[in-house]
Amino acid sequence: MAEKKTAGQIALDLHEKDTVLYDPIELQREMQNKEKFEAAFWQRVEAGKKKYPGDFFIVYLTWRDRVFPKKVAAIMIPRQTCIRPSWGQTVWRYVRQHDAVEELWTIPDQETCVYYMEHVLEVDESEKALLNNILKFTSGELDILYNQMTLIYNKPADDQLTSSKNKLILDGKET
Repeated sequence: MAEKKTAGQIALDLHEKDTVLYDPIELQREMQNKEKFEAAFWQRVEAGKKKYPGDFFIVYLTWRDRVFPKKVAAIMIPRQTCIRPSWGQTVWRYVRQHDAVEELWTIPDQETCVYYMEHVLEVDESEKALLNNILKFTSGELDILYNQMTLIYNKPADDQLTSSKNKLILDGKET
C-alpha cells in the first residue's frame, strides 16, 4: 500500500520543483492586465464607498512567503487612512467628489528596488513608471506625499476636536 503524503510534504515537493522566481515586473503587469485583479480591485472600491463617507485608499500589499520564498502572497484592502510608503505595495486614492481612482505609487520588494537603482540606464521604456516610483521612494519624495495625505485624510473627527480631553493651549492659555 502506498504511503499517504501530508499536505506539507506535497507542498514542499511542489515548491522544490518550482524554479520560477518572483518577478515584480510580471506581477505588476498581471496586476494591471488581468480581469480577475480588476474585478477584485473594483470590489474593494465599492466596499470602500459603502464603508467610508469621503475619500479613501486602496492598498495592495505583496510579500514573499517565509516558508516558500519563491511564492508571493498578496492582500488588497480599502483604508480610510493613507499607509506609509514601504516595500511591496501599491496605493490608490479614491476621490469621491470626482468618483475617480488615482494611483499614488507602486513600490516593489527591496531586492527589485536595489536592482533598478543599480541598472537605471538599462530600464526598458515600459518599466520607466516603476523606476520613477522607486526613485521617488528612495529620495523621500513619497514620504512627503504620504505626509500630505496624512494631513488631509488623517484628521481627528470633529467630536474629538471639541472633546474636553483635547484642549488647545496657545501661549499658556487654554482655548
